[in-house]
Amino acid sequence: MSSPHKIKFWKENNLCSRCGQPNLDGKKMCEKHLLQSSDKERRKRLRRKSNALCIRCGKNPPRLDRTQCETCASDNREEYNANKMNVYYQRKSKSLCVRCGVKTIGHQAHCESCIKYMRDKDKKRYVDKKEKNLCAHCGSNEPIANEILCSQCKKKNQVRGLTNRRKNKANIIGHYGGICNCCGEKRMQFLTIDHIDGGGHKHRNSLKSDGTTFYRWIIKNGFPTGFQVLCLNCNMGRYLNGGICPHKDTN
Repeated sequence: MSSPHKIKFWKENNLCSRCGQPNLDGKKMCEKHLLQSSDKERRKRLRRKSNALCIRCGKNPPRLDRTQCETCASDNREEYNANKMNVYYQRKSKSLCVRCGVKTIGHQAHCESCIKYMRDKDKKRYVDKKEKNLCAHCGSNEPIANEILCSQCKKKNQVRGLTNRRKNKANIIGHYGGICNCCGEKRMQFLTIDHIDGGGHKHRNSLKSDGTTFYRWIIKNGFPTGFQVLCLNCNMGRYLNGGICPHKDTN
């Protein structure tokens, strides 16, 4: 067997691509050659760094106070982001925590441990920025007086929030039928979600105290039953008419 065919055979059968011995789980080499390859790569990076060259390509000088040149950093960032999103969607499709890979509860993207870790991390970052009198979002500019965001981040936050609300509303309206369940109105600007058994005002107030919104709650809970699409006229008419839209009131 020629060398290229032999290496191909080893790789296809989970054998070390250097010696043909069983490789480590999830790796392409055995432990011996994995350590040798890691040490060789480490020495190569140190040599390039001592020569003031990019540790990845070894051709261009690195960016200021960095180890990679601009070209390699850009390529590496795109590759990293693509791989990261692939792992994210693979784990999410299997109901695994997108951060650590353990089983999650319900429709959550993160496990309880990761949720607590990220909340604590965000809280610490927020406190540090506030103590330095910096914008809680970008951490670069001073915030608006008596607020936590700078003017640029506040504007971006408003645009982002409006876009997300419209997107969530469109997804939810579409799931529950896309038209008013009473009069057949189709224009999105006139449509809303109605609690079939009533109690919508009380439900929304309880969600505010939990720090979430009605649309987010519906998506997080997997579009539960008990809701319907109504236009604003039919929704208000149903509320004022004791639970029956005037369109359907035969009295």
